[in-house]
Amino acid sequence: MGGQGRAEESGGEGEEREALRLRQGARQGAAAFEGRTPGRAAGQGREELEAGAACGGGTKKLGDSTVRVIDAYQKTALEKTAFDLRDKKVAHLDDAAELKRIDVAGVKSPYVLEKDGTTWKVNGAAADAGAADRVASALKSLRATAVAAEKAGSLKEFGLDKPKATVKLAVAAGSDTYARVVRIGQVKSGAAQKTYAKREDSATVYEVDKQVLTDVEKEPFDLQNKELVKVDREAVRKLVFQTPAGKVEITRVKNTPPDGGFPDEVFTVVAPHQGAAKKWKISSALYSIASLRAAAFEGPVPAAKDLAKYGLDKPKTVTLLGEEDKVLARVRVGSEKDGKRYALADGFERLVRVEKATADDWPWTATDALDAPPPPQASK
Repeated sequence: MGGQGRAEESGGEGEEREALRLRQGARQGAAAFEGRTPGRAAGQGREELEAGAACGGGTKKLGDSTVRVIDAYQKTALEKTAFDLRDKKVAHLDDAAELKRIDVAGVKSPYVLEKDGTTWKVNGAAADAGAADRVASALKSLRATAVAAEKAGSLKEFGLDKPKATVKLAVAAGSDTYARVVRIGQVKSGAAQKTYAKREDSATVYEVDKQVLTDVEKEPFDLQNKELVKVDREAVRKLVFQTPAGKVEITRVKNTPPDGGFPDEVFTVVAPHQGAAKKWKISSALYSIASLRAAAFEGPVPAAKDLAKYGLDKPKTVTLLGEEDKVLARVRVGSEKDGKRYALADGFERLVRVEKATADDWPWTATDALDAPPPPQASK
């Protein structure tokens, strides 16, 4: 048994030595393939490989004759054209720059947007903040899709002698202010139509996406303020819906739970009948009233003698009240025209139309507002 054990032990040692020799050989072969001196750490080899310059399908470090194989994506990341690397912002504005004035000429309805603090004005009147911001963003982020000419011999070739739009920008960047002028033109190129832009202080003509003309060419209505109601929902304590047939009054409170969680919004009908209100219905109505916008403008507020033309002599009226029944907002809704209803809102000096579906969905009757009582339980 002892001899057999020693033989097995000797055989085991031989197998271990052979396995060690094979592992060492494999490491040396891998090092030679990677271009490393045997025994050098693999991490060092990778660092040198990453530091190499692109050379066909591999990399080669300056002063080193070894060529190493690299993944294709690494080579692609280094293959850039001059256009890929150049600044493509047509207006050449810093990210931190703020547009204070936008003067758009050459379009069907020229306009001037001016920023007063955090609000926009269009031609001196209150503007639609969202629409104005979108115009400013489109111009600030306008990027070239190609360089049409580094030095244009003729502006007519690019439709820039009589541009579709000429945009003058007043820009603020910190304490500095400066101006930019950008011309935007279009010409037909075969069956396609191409759009070009050129900054006045640069000779370069850029090809740009045609969307920029849609972004800057606006109808007056697009840029005018359409916000009919300005109210803080949290200040609302009561909603009153009144029609020639009667009035529905609904109170709103927020109850803080004992555990200090989120307050629960509770609506209660107090007239003409009392009862729990349809929470989803009233909450949705309050949201749509607080965010109500004009869908069309009809002109100035009509004289009292002309209100009947618009169904506003006997309107439906919604009123939002705050603490001590202070009037926060009031909207009168009249007759229908083209899928919209005439409306007048306190503080908005225009006759407008609002979406019919929106106004008609408000809870004008007690049946609309009251939550259905639970069905009676059968007696046992």
